[in-house]
Amino acid sequence: MKKLNIDLILTTGRDIHYVKKMCKKFTEWRCIVAENGAVIYSINKKQLQSTHIT
Repeated sequence: MKKLNIDLILTTGRDIHYVKKMCKKFTEWRCIVAENGAVIYSINKKQLQSTHIT
């Protein structure tokens, strides 16, 4: 997909700690929407872009 310049975004209900472990195995995703939309994680920057967890 990278050759076609298409960004892949993973969406999941799993918590961000579980998903970060998956990122080490699968490098195709540009970002991840986790915890049922509460967290957006940028893989390239390795940081949370947005969170609604209080």
